[in-house]
Amino acid sequence: MMDLTAKFGDLGSLKGISQLLLLVLRGQQLQEQRDATIQQQQREILAALNRQGNSTVGGTIIELPEAEWQPAASWAGYLKLASDKEAQKVLRTQLARCRGDSVASTIRRMLLKCITPEMMAQLNYCGRGLAERSGGAGTDDSLGFQTTLLPLLKRAVSTMYKDDKPHERPSERDVEKHVISALKHTGDNLRKKAKKRPSAPEQGSGKRHYPDSQDLSDESPSP
Repeated sequence: MMDLTAKFGDLGSLKGISQLLLLVLRGQQLQEQRDATIQQQQREILAALNRQGNSTVGGTIIELPEAEWQPAASWAGYLKLASDKEAQKVLRTQLARCRGDSVASTIRRMLLKCITPEMMAQLNYCGRGLAERSGGAGTDDSLGFQTTLLPLLKRAVSTMYKDDKPHERPSERDVEKHVISALKHTGDNLRKKAKKRPSAPEQGSGKRHYPDSQDLSDESPSP
């Protein structure tokens, strides 16, 4: 351990204290630079692996930083997620971390990884009326959640619960029922919350405020 007194002189003096502070700040800067370099290297490695079509390495899930994943917030984003294989590889790593205390909470968390609450409220399970609602983005059948993202959720749930006891593993029908319930109740909850707020928009904003995903993720659907 270095002799600080020999290096900086009187540590009680203004000069000694200043030199110590400079030493500490320099150490922090070097650590931040090392951390930034490591994070950049991790991003480059993950990007390269995803380009090669790999979602796992040695059985370990590749996880992108949470801040880099955003759920679909528009029809265009929803359709891209439903058709883009590269985006789905990244989404699978997000879904793998969504297990909750119950199957219902797991499904809600998964849905909120896929789409925003506002977008969720626009959708339904079978697709009825979605061609018109989306402005012609597709047919009713092609836009329904059961066609677009449900297969992805089913595979994720099957993998997530594969080590549970057989009678505790959710069936595909269980997943379907919880998705239907979550889609329905998200729309209902958003409409109820919107009605409780003043009808006039806040000054400087033409949009009505909706709750964020955290507001919805703790709400349980009715039986």
